[in-house]
Amino acid sequence: MRKNIRLIFIFFLILILKNLAYADILKEYWKNAPSLKEFPGVSAIVLLDEITAEVEKDGSKTIIEHEIIKLCDKDGIERFAKIYYYYLKNFQEVNLERAAVINEDGEEYALKGGLIKEETPLPKSPLFSNIKFKTIILPQVKIGSIIEYKIKLKEKFPQIYKNFWTASFLSDFIPILDSRFILKVPKEINFNYKIIGEEKISPEKTSQGDYFYYKWKFNNSSKIPTERAQLPSGALSSKILISTIPSWDYLASWCYKLFKESAYSDKAVKKLTLDLTKDKKKLKDKVKSLYDYIKKEIKALY
Repeated sequence: MRKNIRLIFIFFLILILKNLAYADILKEYWKNAPSLKEFPGVSAIVLLDEITAEVEKDGSKTIIEHEIIKLCDKDGIERFAKIYYYYLKNFQEVNLERAAVINEDGEEYALKGGLIKEETPLPKSPLFSNIKFKTIILPQVKIGSIIEYKIKLKEKFPQIYKNFWTASFLSDFIPILDSRFILKVPKEINFNYKIIGEEKISPEKTSQGDYFYYKWKFNNSSKIPTERAQLPSGALSSKILISTIPSWDYLASWCYKLFKESAYSDKAVKKLTLDLTKDKKKLKDKVKSLYDYIKKEIKALY
């Protein structure tokens, strides 16, 4: 009994010390953050954008996203007061490690559990029932506030055994002052990387146990110019791409093995198709009948 109490005490002590360390980091950014006058006309300023990819020996990975952002106007509040994080429930799990707000007067507010919700974007469609998103509602957000959140996205299994791929976006429609990408990868896994749109820098490389650590750091990444009817930021952003996949042929072969057994119609599928379309004369109506059945009855697991 005493041992259990001691373990519980140690756990909560570690949790408290961890939160205090995070609070110190946020206070430091609050003290050194640029004023709104230094960046006129922007909705927000990203003070820290740190993405860490931790790859396991089987190829599965955990992505840790740590963001510290200063909100400059109402558009910035509208974009960042609620954080939407999409994931595939059968394949990934999401955990919020920290979320907090510090206002211009230095008052800090931590997120409470009731402000995190899991939702299904298309609740009436079984086809996409595996797609979920968590809504994180940040408290007491005002113009001039600095927000911080740290989210962990963990894969339950690798998509391709001993292989992985990932990307980190280095620019946005708002300024990013400090962008970092950290990769932890087993020493026996080789990978290729490519930097698009930014200076081609080499990572800092360190070794720890069975893993190599690579760290890329970009300061004052180029802001994406805005214009009407433009593509999303992800399509225009500078980025770093990382993959172990040797070729498109290798990927195509892997994809083919996944669906080759279901790519051909057996007797049951042909009979069902005839039953669903037997009263339809026009091709358009036949296609709609099949579509409606799939939409209602078929579930896609990604």
